[in-house]
Amino acid sequence: MQEPSRFGSSLNSVLSLFVISLPIEDFYKFKDLFNLDRNFIMEIVLDIYPPKENSVEICDTRLEMLDKDKDKKEEIVNSNMDNNGKLRIFISYSSKYNKEIAGSLKELFEEYDNIECFVAHDDIIHGSEWEKEIIKNLNSTNLFMPIQTKHLESSYWCQQEAGYALAKGIKIIPLIPDVDGTDPVGFYARFQGFKIKTQDLRSSVKWWLIKEGIISEDNVGEIEKKLLLFSASASFAEAGDNARSLCEFAGDFTTADILKMVDITLSNDQIMNSFAARPYLRRLFRKHSSIIPKEKLEEFFRYE
Repeated sequence: MQEPSRFGSSLNSVLSLFVISLPIEDFYKFKDLFNLDRNFIMEIVLDIYPPKENSVEICDTRLEMLDKDKDKKEEIVNSNMDNNGKLRIFISYSSKYNKEIAGSLKELFEEYDNIECFVAHDDIIHGSEWEKEIIKNLNSTNLFMPIQTKHLESSYWCQQEAGYALAKGIKIIPLIPDVDGTDPVGFYARFQGFKIKTQDLRSSVKWWLIKEGIISEDNVGEIEKKLLLFSASASFAEAGDNARSLCEFAGDFTTADILKMVDITLSNDQIMNSFAARPYLRRLFRKHSSIIPKEKLEEFFRYE
């Protein structure tokens, strides 16, 4: 139990948080159950530790990983990746009604370098055999994400995709839009869905990635702050310090972050002419040269 704080409902009792600490191999097995049945778990805890006088009164529960195992977290996250370090997502959707949402989700997921997302209307080349392409991409995917609406339920092809994903043992995470979304049905009704905001898909994608441990919540906030500091660099030395500090989070950069860094760099002479900043930027821009417009790369390297 965590250190108690405020007084509880019983005489001389104090409110406390009940923390369940698990080794890493059990933490990820238990996490979904904990989120799904948190109230039930709370009832069990209160049966064991009921409120009483002169004691702690448990008001909430929390699941956490044992400290000794936290360094192994990245290994678990990487277990969802393929041999090339990519997380491959297959989005299943009603092409008649949810094509735009599916396309937007693909763009947002693929802002992260280690994620590839398959959306049929974007990724199947015109003239290809549709069914073969669907099966090929299902066979290579790590996550199956159906956009869960009533239109999906009535789509023959979406039901076929879901059945194939189940048979292959692919991890299924239904995406439930806040508009026209429905609870998962059929064979994958037992899988917990993830709610998405149709007017703010970017935040929904970011939050899911944080929830799954694929990106760090702390790092996301830090990147936004450090980009502001980087843009405000007012001297060569300050530009160097800000570039070094920002590049410490390079592993969590999205495509949008990198492109924003390029634009900031090109618009700030203190950064462009900083011998301290350029080595960090040079390595970063070369690594991501495939996503940076050619003319902007050439402008940066003209100063070498």
